[in-house]
Amino acid sequence: MSVALVLGRALLRRRRGSIVALAVVLALGLGVAIASLEAAARTDDAFPSYLRRAQVNELVVNPSFNTDRAEQIIASTPGVLSYVSDALLTAGPASATTQAAVDDDATQVRVSDGRRYVEQDRPVVHQGRMVGHGAEAFVNDELAAARHLRVGDMLPLTFYDAGYAEIVDPGQNGAPPVLGNVDVRVVGIGVFPDEVLVDGLYPRTRVLVTPEVGARFDCLLTQPPADDARPIEELIPAMVPSLCSTSYRYFSIRVEGGDAGVGKVAAALAERFTAENDSLPAALREANLGFELTPTVTADERARVQRSLAPAVRALQLFGMAAAVSTLVLGLLGAVRIARRDEHDTRIWHELGATRGTRMAGVGLPLAVAAVAGAIGAIVVGWLASGIGPVASARQVDPGGRLGLSLGVVLVVLGASALALGAGIVVAAVAASGPGSRATPPAGARSSRAVVRAAAGNPPLTLGVRAAMAGGGGRALLGAAVAAVGAVLATVVFSASLGRLVSEPARFGWPYDVGATVNYGYGGSTDSDAIAATLDRPEVLRWGLATLSGALTIKGQTLPYVAAGPGFDDMPLPVVEGALPEAADEIALGALTASRLGLRVGSKVHVDTFYGGREATVRGIVVLPPLGPFQADRTSLGTGALLSAPFQKSVVAQAEVAGGMAPGELGDSLAGFVAIQLRPGVDPDRFLADISAQLSTWDATGYPPFTYSRPVRPATVANVAAMRTIPVALAGVLALTMALGMTLAIAVAAKARRRELAVLRALGCVGRQLRATVRWQALTVAAVGLAVGIPIGLAAGRLAYGAFAHGLGVAPDATVPLAWLAVLVVATVGVGLLAAAAPAHRAARIPAAETLRHE
Repeated sequence: MSVALVLGRALLRRRRGSIVALAVVLALGLGVAIASLEAAARTDDAFPSYLRRAQVNELVVNPSFNTDRAEQIIASTPGVLSYVSDALLTAGPASATTQAAVDDDATQVRVSDGRRYVEQDRPVVHQGRMVGHGAEAFVNDELAAARHLRVGDMLPLTFYDAGYAEIVDPGQNGAPPVLGNVDVRVVGIGVFPDEVLVDGLYPRTRVLVTPEVGARFDCLLTQPPADDARPIEELIPAMVPSLCSTSYRYFSIRVEGGDAGVGKVAAALAERFTAENDSLPAALREANLGFELTPTVTADERARVQRSLAPAVRALQLFGMAAAVSTLVLGLLGAVRIARRDEHDTRIWHELGATRGTRMAGVGLPLAVAAVAGAIGAIVVGWLASGIGPVASARQVDPGGRLGLSLGVVLVVLGASALALGAGIVVAAVAASGPGSRATPPAGARSSRAVVRAAAGNPPLTLGVRAAMAGGGGRALLGAAVAAVGAVLATVVFSASLGRLVSEPARFGWPYDVGATVNYGYGGSTDSDAIAATLDRPEVLRWGLATLSGALTIKGQTLPYVAAGPGFDDMPLPVVEGALPEAADEIALGALTASRLGLRVGSKVHVDTFYGGREATVRGIVVLPPLGPFQADRTSLGTGALLSAPFQKSVVAQAEVAGGMAPGELGDSLAGFVAIQLRPGVDPDRFLADISAQLSTWDATGYPPFTYSRPVRPATVANVAAMRTIPVALAGVLALTMALGMTLAIAVAAKARRRELAVLRALGCVGRQLRATVRWQALTVAAVGLAVGIPIGLAAGRLAYGAFAHGLGVAPDATVPLAWLAVLVVATVGVGLLAAAAPAHRAARIPAAETLRHE
């Protein structure tokens, strides 16, 4: 062992430049892989970890009817361990002149029982702190951004009557009574537990006020007995206390058995509240006032968040694995190249009596040192870059920026790398220490014959190409070049494809210039004639209507869907497979929904909707827009169904006949979404400003719709957009690593030809020819790397993005950025010439006699 150590130390000193270079390449490449996989792990765990830290309960229910009996029912339901509650108060602008103006403000003012959001279901505080005592408020990020609020600002709140007077007198048009005005100080800004998913479809502005502020406007309705025969005009004033601003009350429930017990408790609560409706006076039931349980299951919300983050997590994982694999390939080939340079030494050791094992240990020791140093460096690089995670919407619950590594990530990357590098070092050591290497012709003889063969042609070109391709070391260098070019190009193709998905709205299901949701997407009061009159303008190219709902059932599963109405098909959605549905018995599905249901193009299914059902054929797999009613499931990318306009018309016609309505009476009012395409050059913001005065006519109730002059991104696409710069940045580090590896490999290869170049000098080659032969060697390496690496990189990039797109439910059409491909070609050639510059300069000045004497 002492002999092997001496030999290894001698080689380490002689090859220290190459060993350091190999360690640097491993450190950078594997460090990038560790950082990327660490970011993926943090992103995937961010929301579940937050739910545990914030003690978010398993179930939240809204009984819809805010009476004193609701809490009694919840408290006495088996499986309910504990609960906390908060109330949604009616608040809005002080200048409101109608109830519609109050509702249109859409700001949710909450007051808790003093425990919710403070002890349980705690929000993430991004700035400041949670409310304490006095006139204090905690606002969410969306409200702070909309009103330019900062911690310490004063926020005026106007509390209104909850609007029960509308039930007694539906024809009233005046503003609801003002119950009070309070100025509160903003002490904190952050995110509530159910706000992590990115949602651009509806506003989510929230304010949490202290009990001192909100308690006097909070109220419970006194539930009258079942035999109370008073009319609604007398019942409501008797039930509603003064200063009543509460619209709904929410109960956050800790369930026995955790997530597994939620279904049983939710079903029991729904059953008990439905039964309680039978105990309400007849006048309330006739006015459609009663309990209708609306549950929100934390496990479902967690699943939705994880689904939305899954593409970002997969992208980081793919990139991390690609960085690790390409770095290991480059490192292994570099190790082989370094080991091949030691063959001359191992022949001498063999002649001096060193055993095969001793020679192998001597060759392998410097490579092992490089691998260990690279692993340590990778931990350092990964630790320094670990602050990039988590990414996308997970940053709302874990802002990131902290440095640290997960033991599991480090063990996986370095464990796999150790196995690969260990095996590679053994193979390299075996090849370099074999006795057969003694039969290799002397370098001088080979060089002499090469010069003779090249004399009739172009000696520098011939010798340079031969040097690049001859022997195991040359092939290793060519393999390293191919790996470097392929890895960088695959990353560029993947990143460019992500960028195109995010920047072209039609690809994620939004081929519209302007959109609008009527009556919070539920429709039912849509005035299509008023919409037609408003949009009869020269700026409008085409427009269409669509019905939104979550009441479609296929194979026992309830799905959100979009039903095409007049004109909607003229703005076609992207098709992944098949075609868009056209006939009355055709539908289309999102890719993920089709996979979950086990359906494909051509499958026959029975479709049930709220208005009726019928048999249908799946005609296509499509990308659906992120649409749906307020606080309901919605379609998105690969999720949901698309009904053809004839299909929707046929099932609605059945409902109209059953209800004794005139044809078209129901169907024309159901549209919840208006899609508009403008003529080229028309500004969407300006267009909406021009028609703003007419928007309130689109809904028979007078409420203006929510309008969108920018594409509404699904949560998954928003998350991809939020993190797409990270793969680009990591790809830059990877490209730098690959370039450094190629530069050093070419430099090592040129240095390994020192004896050969000395022979050439002795045989009469001038300095210009020696410089040229080194340059041609580098250019040959670059050319082979491009010729083989480009097809491999394109294929790998397409394959990676195809797998990513399949999981997202969009068309797997990868983008090949020709401009970046040209940059890669120029950069690769430039790296080759740069790597050859110093060796070529040294080759031109090489002292032949002295070099041959030392060699």
